[in-house]
Amino acid sequence: MIAIQKTSQESGSAVVFKEDPTSDIFDATARTSRTATLDGGAIVQHYGFADGDLTFRISARVSSTVESQVRTLFENETFVMVATKHGSYYGVISALRAQNGKINMTVLVKD
Repeated sequence: MIAIQKTSQESGSAVVFKEDPTSDIFDATARTSRTATLDGGAIVQHYGFADGDLTFRISARVSSTVESQVRTLFENETFVMVATKHGSYYGVISALRAQNGKINMTVLVKD
């Protein structure tokens, strides 16, 4: 289940829906770098991982009401709260495709 809501105090209830199995709820990339060396090797450094490195790719079949609510959040809110089975996150809906009861969205996590 996914829940998305405004971050303001008067936020009211969240929009809740069940994501499709094709959703990628924990797309994580660690902060790493790789530099080639003159001898043909490489230096690899790992600087850790933070929630801000997460990207959620969410797909779902939803009612027209939920589709409209998600579209409103996308159009009117800079930041949203997103709750998943992994936890609650503060982020932005960076992309949304909502059509005929099918939504595909990308959420970039900040915190």
